[in-house]
Amino acid sequence: SPILLFGQITSNYSEINFDPVSIGNSDVITVQVSSEIAQTLNFSVESPMYTISESSLEYDVDETKSLDITFSPTEVGVHGAQLAIVGSVFGTLDLDISGEGTQVDIDLDVASLDFGTVSLGQNDTRDIVISNIGTGTMQVTNITTNNEQFSVETTSFDIGTSETATLVVT
Repeated sequence: SPILLFGQITSNYSEINFDPVSIGNSDVITVQVSSEIAQTLNFSVESPMYTISESSLEYDVDETKSLDITFSPTEVGVHGAQLAIVGSVFGTLDLDISGEGTQVDIDLDVASLDFGTVSLGQNDTRDIVISNIGTGTMQVTNITTNNEQFSVETTSFDIGTSETATLVVT
């Protein structure tokens, strides 16, 4: 992400975008904030969906410190907010924050796959249709198998509300 400069305060993010998070869970993004002058930086965010690890930090000249932003959705939907950073001597920086609270529910069109008889050295494929019958973006990641005779073409993908994805198993 590009670095923004407003007065003497910089951040390694121009905006903070969380991946979808299920209701009852949380995610953390660490933001690097710098001050070119010695001062106290005060941090605030006006949304109960987001918390910050520090309300203020003391900075020396050209110092960079980490600030954790936690997204803990309590409602389904996209939730925006703004992280306000205000210097005690000079400078302000406002960063937009966005995250999606989800309540996904997975449905598979089959409970098992039967490949029948496959000749040695030959391949066969079967499809599994995965549906998101819940609300929000479902992230399917790191699909693996415990049997090296089987593989999948795609190991990670997103499925929106009321959408499906087809997983090809070989």
